[in-house]
Amino acid sequence: MDASGFDQVSLVGNSMGGLMALALTLEHPQRVHKLILVDSAGLGRQVAGFLRLMSIPAMGELMARPTRDSVKWTLRRIFYDYAFATPQFIEALYQERRIPGNKQAMLKILRYGVNFFGLRPHALLSNRLPCVKAPTLVLWGQQDTIFPASHARHAAGLLPGAQLHTFDQCGHWPHIEKQEEFNQLVLDFLVS
Repeated sequence: MDASGFDQVSLVGNSMGGLMALALTLEHPQRVHKLILVDSAGLGRQVAGFLRLMSIPAMGELMARPTRDSVKWTLRRIFYDYAFATPQFIEALYQERRIPGNKQAMLKILRYGVNFFGLRPHALLSNRLPCVKAPTLVLWGQQDTIFPASHARHAAGLLPGAQLHTFDQCGHWPHIEKQEEFNQLVLDFLVS
């Protein structure tokens, strides 16, 4: 932000990106104008079982092997409607996962925040939500199997003046599955 000359920004973060956006908002409240959390990590201990398993050494390395089948398997857990996992989408994600160092970086980030029992205590920021000063919009897929929608409802209750919207028939990536509705909600919130 400093290098680009931005004193204040609005942040949108999905999953781990939501945790990062929330942490920045808490650490530098004067720098964040508005905050949008999308199926965010950091709001509850519950995490999908396969991510807890991936936090185990050797198990995670095996599960994170970049293959087209592993990408398909992961997308079945991310999307409510698997039709969004087009062959082109699968191929693009597969090619991204094959980039040298991708698997190691992903596992390192995962293991920093998750262990076999769920979200690690240092990554759980829900107790600090009442301190958030920025107007906040919480968006969530009702059928998210990565982080349950109960996290969204709990967080919205703790965030001062937060707005909450859940998308029915939607998984962990509402910005893809409910693209038009998602974009409109974000635009309306940012210009209000």
